[in-house]
Amino acid sequence: MLDAIYARDDNLVFRRIGDEVILVPIRSGTANLEAIFTINETGATIWELLDGERTLSEIRDALTNEYEVTAEAAQADLVEFIGMLEGIEGVRRVG
Repeated sequence: MLDAIYARDDNLVFRRIGDEVILVPIRSGTANLEAIFTINETGATIWELLDGERTLSEIRDALTNEYEVTAEAAQADLVEFIGMLEGIEGVRRVG
């Protein structure tokens, strides 16, 4: 799975508002305000790295460099976050 490459879905908007980071689904030109997702700083970093070019192992390595976390913990968080994003159709696998 770590050789997979994901890209952000264009139907989700990422915004920093104050100290919070949110993902808002946009469908048919309107926001679904009942489906706003608040994510933590690690989730925001992952979201920004999901550029359709980096593998999940490269993103895991970036997390271990950015935060004081083991590769195992970074991988577990990454896989969980990707699963959540897949569940809300926030990412698509491109490789």
